[in-house]
Amino acid sequence: MLRCSSVVLREELQLIFSLVETDRMVKAPDQLLKEAVQSYAYDRRLPDMFTRTPKVFRSFLRNGKVTSELKARLLHETRRRHELVERITPVTERSKAEVKELAVKTNVSRESWHEMQEAAAPRVLELVSEQYGVRRQCLERGLSGLLENQTVRMFVIYYLAWCRAKLFGEGGPPGKARPSELGDWFHSVQSSAADIFVTEDSALARWLKQVSDDRFEVIGLEELIERLF
Repeated sequence: MLRCSSVVLREELQLIFSLVETDRMVKAPDQLLKEAVQSYAYDRRLPDMFTRTPKVFRSFLRNGKVTSELKARLLHETRRRHELVERITPVTERSKAEVKELAVKTNVSRESWHEMQEAAAPRVLELVSEQYGVRRQCLERGLSGLLENQTVRMFVIYYLAWCRAKLFGEGGPPGKARPSELGDWFHSVQSSAADIFVTEDSALARWLKQVSDDRFEVIGLEELIERLF
């Protein structure tokens, strides 16, 4: 574990806070994905991807004030994340099995990422539209149109990359969703609201760079610092 003085830590936090927008924040990933899928299904305009930052977080970001309410909120979110892991694992096991079956049928290898994406993406899109109760509407409009939405595209790319890693024995036990992987899923979906996504996670960066879009860029912290200063 790296240790530093309180002065250095305070300076680092002040730098981070100076880069954070305090008035608004990106919506939760499940809300972003639900709105994207349902907006496509009913052919309606996408809602704003941002929401007003809760007062308890604004106070912390602006003044560094750690209140009992903030601690309770963070504890609740931590518990919620662990509960989500337990709920999502059966779903990921089922979905991974379906993706594996498709990969076997189409003879997808470790190196053939684009072949796997082409083979499995339609099924993933069908599952996610079913999850939000609009499978029939999305099928009528055409599942391929869903991929034109950046939020859906980021979800599909992360999800298939995760399945691929599990299929070929990377990243832990097959089918088991870990808390860190849930965090990666959050970040992948929420990155659709940004033009530039900054991460030091090399695997996540490699996966998200599969997005073919001139308006979206994945960079590391070092490159961010170079651009800022």
